[in-house]
Amino acid sequence: MGIADYPDGYYNVSKIIDGDTFVLTDGTKVRLIGVDAPEMDEYCSDHAKQRLESLISGKTVKLKKDVSETDQYERLLRYVYIGETFVNLVLVNDGYAWAVTYPPDVTYASELAEAENSARDNNRGCLWNYLVWGDSRGYLQVGCFINM
Repeated sequence: MGIADYPDGYYNVSKIIDGDTFVLTDGTKVRLIGVDAPEMDEYCSDHAKQRLESLISGKTVKLKKDVSETDQYERLLRYVYIGETFVNLVLVNDGYAWAVTYPPDVTYASELAEAENSARDNNRGCLWNYLVWGDSRGYLQVGCFINM
């Protein structure tokens, strides 16, 4: 299937790459629009990947295009749904990804930004739920408390 052959519709997920990218069963990579999760080996990356896996791994998802077809790495750019659940929004709202805006793909930019503000204000997810404590030498340590 060529890149131009991906209209809005239902597709099967085979593999999760990280917290904002996954692979369809035909090998096509999909990047979530409006979302930026930590890169592999960065703080919170494993949690973000696990959260995306819990939502879509091995499932049939609905892909919805905004304006752009692909990004610079030839990944499909899509909004992703499981039933009525807007996966992009869930990741941001739950504190596993940041809201980002890359015009012209801005249809849900305000909703995603509001979700990030809510996650931050309510200390949700590994991005916003920090614990700070002093160690034996008097240094401040920053960590993450995860409720999954």
